[in-house]
Amino acid sequence: MIKKKRITKSLSLFMAMALCVGNIAPVEIKAEPATEERNVMAGLEPTTNADEGY
Repeated sequence: MIKKKRITKSLSLFMAMALCVGNIAPVEIKAEPATEERNVMAGLEPTTNADEGY
């Protein structure tokens, strides 16, 4: 029982420290703007694998 209590305490301490470290150094992620907008199907003929007689 004492071993289980000790593991629980250690895990709680580890989780608390991880949360604190995560809040100390926040990181900003910026999305890159789209560089080019184009029609990927330009110049191609559409095809299908469906039967012609519905």
